[in-house]
Amino acid sequence: MVFSSTTFLFLFLPAVFFFYWLPDVFLKIKSLFCKKRLDKQDQNLALYSQTANDNSASILDGRDENITISQDALKPSLEGGNKREGDLTRGNVILSNNGLNINTNYDNKNNNYDNNNKNQEQLTLINNQPFRTYKNIVLLGFSILFYAWGEPAFVLVMLLSIFINYLLGILIDKYKNHDKALLWTSVVFNLGILFIFKYLCFTLQNIGWLISKDFSSIKITLPIGISFFTFQAMSYVIDVYKKKVEVQKSLFNLGLYIALFPQLIAGPIVRYETIAKEIENRNENYDDFAEGTIRFIQGLAKKVIIANNVALVADAAFETPLNELSTSFAWLGAIAYTLQIYFDFSGYSDMAICLGRMFGFHFLENFNYPYMASSITDFWRRWHISLSSWFRDYVYFPLGGSRVDSKARHIFNLFVVWLLTGIWHGANWTFIAWGFFYFVLLVIEKQTGLDKKKAWWGHIYTMFFVFLAWVLFKATNISSAYEYIKIMFVSNGASADGFWLYWSNYRFYLILGSILSLNWKTLLKNKNEDSYQKHIAKSNQSNYAINLSHLIIDFLDILGFIALFFIVICYVVRGGYNPFIYFNF
Repeated sequence: MVFSSTTFLFLFLPAVFFFYWLPDVFLKIKSLFCKKRLDKQDQNLALYSQTANDNSASILDGRDENITISQDALKPSLEGGNKREGDLTRGNVILSNNGLNINTNYDNKNNNYDNNNKNQEQLTLINNQPFRTYKNIVLLGFSILFYAWGEPAFVLVMLLSIFINYLLGILIDKYKNHDKALLWTSVVFNLGILFIFKYLCFTLQNIGWLISKDFSSIKITLPIGISFFTFQAMSYVIDVYKKKVEVQKSLFNLGLYIALFPQLIAGPIVRYETIAKEIENRNENYDDFAEGTIRFIQGLAKKVIIANNVALVADAAFETPLNELSTSFAWLGAIAYTLQIYFDFSGYSDMAICLGRMFGFHFLENFNYPYMASSITDFWRRWHISLSSWFRDYVYFPLGGSRVDSKARHIFNLFVVWLLTGIWHGANWTFIAWGFFYFVLLVIEKQTGLDKKKAWWGHIYTMFFVFLAWVLFKATNISSAYEYIKIMFVSNGASADGFWLYWSNYRFYLILGSILSLNWKTLLKNKNEDSYQKHIAKSNQSNYAINLSHLIIDFLDILGFIALFFIVICYVVRGGYNPFIYFNF
């Protein structure tokens, strides 16, 4: 069980932000009080300075013989730099009048303190190590709470993984003569945990089918997000072994890296090298927080407005009995699931990336408009980038990649990668078939050179096969996937009532999702730039008009995001269908 959307938005996140930013709020309030006190002191200093000037003038004019002033006090202070004689800046003026001594610092030019010293003091306080430690404690504590919500026992699995991988990293760094054995110990441990919780029941079911024995009574609950945090832990130990990163000697810091709640259960898979320096030395700022807020709204809108609504169409089509499923409804269901899984996955990634940015972490992008790909190879450069790059760096390259002596070896390397990619997604033959399907397509592309040809028809054949692959991914078993795909091309005479019902009710979300799945900024960039430059040259607009137009556009953007935020909140509060498709991972 995970947090509901309302609990996460209105209870969990506000609590995290409150405790995380509490020291900064305290310092801000303190600085405001200090500023008022300093302003009052500056006013007093100005008054003292004026008194000193008046009394000095009296002495020089010979009008007051009872007041004496030390000549040394009138000498300019040269500590701040070279100044001319008589250019009085800051000094100690000692006025004596009937035994009354007045000591004051003043500045004839601006009558203020050194602002650089005050700013430096404030900066030191904000970046003080106790506050960084406090903030990391807040993040780790809330991350553990986030994972423990509903299933406290599985926290022990994650904490055990953190401790063992921390220990193995330390040992690999210390005992370099045995580092390979320790590395394999880490691999066996991590894959062992993953196998027990994710694949043991699946394996026993298949063994039982072979030996005619029933193992269905054995049930093991899958800890949510185990594939993500296990792969992160493995990548850390492997990178320590390869000396790509320095070993983390703090168990607390490594725990924060693995358990950080924004990406814990839905990705992206964050490499340790990406945030290693930011764990202890990151810079939270208003720009990152503002950008993170905007992107969080976008990611949440992807999930609750588009993904959840097109999911209703996809689930209805795939749950319809095959003898009642029409060809048109089968295609509508495949398209709906294609949109659902993209906006669901990319929406969660957007929210994870932006939350990380709000706390000073900079995660890498995970999706780059994959449905604009011109080939299957290009598709996997754009889809779930953190996962595909993980298998590339830790499986494909160590096997030799494409730089091998024979085509057969290259094909074998691709087969291993896509077999493991399919298995990673879930314990079902449909996922293995899905991985094998992409393996075949990629082999064909690489052997024929299709992946290097940039043509309009490349987008068409890529999306055609992506539609078919998502049917395999969505189906409960291979036979139902085969029958579903068969109906997509061969009509069984079923009525199209289901198609018209769901198209009429959800066409807005289907069309909106189709439009937003494309990067229109890229598509229209050159055209818009040419039109804009021609318009500028033709109308000879002034800089003032150009700046005003930019200001208006920025203002409209702000209004748009405010409106989108309230629409998203309405969808969240209203509730409704909210599938969570990460339980397989």
